[in-house]
Amino acid sequence: TEEYMERVYERQIQTIRTLGYVKGLTPWILYDFTCPRRQNRYQNGYNRKGLIAEDKQTRKKAFFTLQAFYRELAGAE
Repeated sequence: TEEYMERVYERQIQTIRTLGYVKGLTPWILYDFTCPRRQNRYQNGYNRKGLIAEDKQTRKKAFFTLQAFYRELAGAE
């Protein structure tokens, strides 16, 4: 779910904050995309782990979590 993805990134950010030598992270998947092997009731032929939906417009909750983190880092420099 989007809420689960959001929590995953929140936990990653918490960890990164404790490691002074890590300056950022890269999301695994930016956009959702079709994937024929993903044929379950949630995915329906899509890999839905992206920060942005398959329409390339809709930003998910995890997108805004990372956006806030990167804005914070940019302001700290």
